[in-house]
Amino acid sequence: MASLDVSGTRTVLIGDRAAAAASGWEGLLGSTISHYRVLARLGGGGMGVVYRAEDLELCRPVALKFLPPELTRDAEARQRFVGEARTASSLDHPNICTVHEIGRTEDGKIFIAMPCYEGETLKAKLARGPLVPDRAETIALGIARGLIKAHGEGIVHRDIKPANVFITNDDQVKILDFGLAKLMSESTESEDLLIGTVGYLSPEQVNRQPVDHRCDIWAFGVVLYEMLTGRRPFAGHQPGAVFYAIVHDAPPPLTALAEGVPDHLAAIVTAALAKDPHDRPASMQEIADQLQTTERITAAPGPARRVVAVLPFRNASPEPQQEYFCDGMAEEIINGLSALENLRVVARSSSFAFKGQDVDVREVGRRLRADALVEGCVRKVGNRLRITVQLVDARRGVQIWSGRYDRELEDIFAVQEEISRQIVRALQVSMQPDEIKLTLRKATDDVQAYDFYLRGREYLYQLTRRSLEFARQMFARAAAIDPHCALAYAGAADACSFLCMWFDRSAELLAEADAMSRRAVEMDPELAEGHAARGLALSLNRDHAAAAAAFERATALDPGLFEAYYFHARDATARGDQEAAAALFRRASEVRPEDYQSVFLCAQALRGLGRRDEAAAMAARGIEKAEHHLDLFPEDTRALYLGSAALIILGQVERGLQWAQQAAELDPEEDGMLYQLACIHALAGRPDQAIDYLETWERRGALPREWLENDSDLDSLRGMPRFQALMARL
Repeated sequence: MASLDVSGTRTVLIGDRAAAAASGWEGLLGSTISHYRVLARLGGGGMGVVYRAEDLELCRPVALKFLPPELTRDAEARQRFVGEARTASSLDHPNICTVHEIGRTEDGKIFIAMPCYEGETLKAKLARGPLVPDRAETIALGIARGLIKAHGEGIVHRDIKPANVFITNDDQVKILDFGLAKLMSESTESEDLLIGTVGYLSPEQVNRQPVDHRCDIWAFGVVLYEMLTGRRPFAGHQPGAVFYAIVHDAPPPLTALAEGVPDHLAAIVTAALAKDPHDRPASMQEIADQLQTTERITAAPGPARRVVAVLPFRNASPEPQQEYFCDGMAEEIINGLSALENLRVVARSSSFAFKGQDVDVREVGRRLRADALVEGCVRKVGNRLRITVQLVDARRGVQIWSGRYDRELEDIFAVQEEISRQIVRALQVSMQPDEIKLTLRKATDDVQAYDFYLRGREYLYQLTRRSLEFARQMFARAAAIDPHCALAYAGAADACSFLCMWFDRSAELLAEADAMSRRAVEMDPELAEGHAARGLALSLNRDHAAAAAAFERATALDPGLFEAYYFHARDATARGDQEAAAALFRRASEVRPEDYQSVFLCAQALRGLGRRDEAAAMAARGIEKAEHHLDLFPEDTRALYLGSAALIILGQVERGLQWAQQAAELDPEEDGMLYQLACIHALAGRPDQAIDYLETWERRGALPREWLENDSDLDSLRGMPRFQALMARL
């Protein structure tokens, strides 16, 4: 076995400087650079030369990669490299080789320091022949998980190939060289160069069209094909012949080159190698979900991340009004399971779309993109409960586990804990001690207080003015019964904050949100939801520094709490920090992959930063998520109007205006709709109509001045006297 080796096919393909990249590095062996002693050369290629070195300060082995001078030949290129290296260094993920440090030698050579792993590249492994399907799938999952993380942070690799995938001796998959392909493309953008590696370039790269994360999906398909067959899907003696095959030819069928390839792996390769990027899977998360086959659900534990959806429990009680109790039970199980890093739980907003519907479980699983479903039935008569639950394989429609519980109402908390544990056990998902603590959390020990708390949660999700007022009352009653119920105080604070955000920004509601959120944190300093509610209340009161601290505390306590990232991002937008907003909206979308809102708002922040290509890629991703969401909720106006703005930005103005009109017709009285329609018409080049909508909202209530000041969608209005007069009145 060798140490970290990043040698491989030359990366610069077209141009007359391809051989220059690996030259000019004599004399480094045995020298000390910064606090590194250079020990041995490991390899070299188009991206530079790599040496094994010793970190003299931390006494650990590292790999030093020295970048070719042509990549950083001027100040602007060096600045781009530093920025890209910083971004890549933020990719803290088990399947990514991160950057420790960037530095420069006395004679100006730029290098990056990385971990030095023991093992071999996938290229070296494939030199001995193709892999068996199970082994190929395990490595593919590692690559997919690393790319999910990178794409969620807005980083596209652009040079996925076996030489850039390292397999450690303890069988960990590490993706190498994040950001360097982008650096090379930017630093040579004015020259006649094609950047990448011949057999792994996507058709859009060959045709010199704009690229996004889908070029990595294509290269992933090429690598998976090569792992299964031992050869690349597109071959030729000269680069031109390979390029022609990439653009025009279908690869030889997998079944003709390899035996025993499972259907789902063949389907993944076919989809990833679609010539048109729009025909490929929309995200690496979608591919990772497909890699988690039904066999993996019931087999021995592995690295795959299960996807489970908890459907609303059916009410079998004599009283139909007990539905809130049944929904609350399902929601508590969702919250408990969501604390597990190795399990992805479909959000309540998606899984509850099937409430009251008689749909085949396989169809539900397909539409929710879930491996397994949790179904339940609750019969509550007086103080007696009968709860039946089953875990179903969503792809085959067969039962994995079932349980029945006949208990007293006071045992409800123990039943919820037992159900969660049985689901985890059946899916064979590992749990860390801190995760166990989160899954066992209870709102209260008082059954009556819990009843009012569940009623409050049910009303809170309806997000109408009337329902939020009811939620406020229910949470207040729960807190009155159990003054130590921190979740009730957090719920009351959120109800007040939501009323302030969308309906009535009154001093009374702001004060109550502040008081309730403070009480939640006092009652339970370890409650993530309490700190998130505190952050939102502080943000609405424009104490942005304290709000940021509260949100950061919430995510430290529960890294999977979507609302903490989402509202922290909105607070960053309100204070004009688009860089932070973009990063936080990205993180929110990673925590809840089915959410469209965070993706659209991330695109908006990126656009405000002038990062147009990233914004367009994010907007396109948001459209895919919104379309999927609208398949479940066809009358969701927010998906329509956020999608409308994204479509207009992508140049689909007519379709965007159609979505906006559909949203306006569905809910013409919603105040927030007026603001969104203003943004949409401003983007579509209709400034007078945009200001008409803003003035109508102004007459109905208080406009959010901080959003008008910082929303890049309204930039085209800022020079207009009507807009300036409007701002002066706020």
